[in-house]
Amino acid sequence: MEESGFDVIDEADRRGRLVKGLDPREPETAVRLDDGGEIMVPTDRLIRRPGGGLRLTSRFTDVSEAPGAPRLTVIPVLEERLEVGKREVETGRLRVRKRVSEQEQTVDEPLLADEITLERVLINRFVDQAEAARMEGDTTVIPLHEERLVLEKRLFLREEVRITKRRIERRAPQQVTVQREEVIVERVDVNEK
Repeated sequence: MEESGFDVIDEADRRGRLVKGLDPREPETAVRLDDGGEIMVPTDRLIRRPGGGLRLTSRFTDVSEAPGAPRLTVIPVLEERLEVGKREVETGRLRVRKRVSEQEQTVDEPLLADEITLERVLINRFVDQAEAARMEGDTTVIPLHEERLVLEKRLFLREEVRITKRRIERRAPQQVTVQREEVIVERVDVNEK
């Protein structure tokens, strides 16, 4: 009975295929395993499956490890391995130049200045004692005394000096030169030096 190429499944669901036809008169049959190797299994342990193919009533490893059983033949399987590397390849160049440009700008900031006015005010009156300097708002008042000879000596307020401080704002526009940098990027051919 010629059944070569039939699938064979063991109890552990490992798979293989018959190498030659199944001959019930032979004590052993060769099976090539799907995961590599070839094994001889007892022919009387192979039974037909209802869906097609054969089932081994034990495991392939049990058959190969049984005393006096033929050894499992392992056929090495070659494997290709991919080696990946990288190298630098110049695909282009960039040239970067910097250019400085100048432009005139008008600066118009307020400038502060203190302006002082001096005012002399004649008082011309006698006082009992010397008056101290005092502040009246933004004005500093400094009394100036003198002694006058009268039948009696009395203090006479001759005048006051009034100093007023006033803040004024004026504008003084000026031209100022400022610099600004720009970057120019251009692609250069690889072969150009």
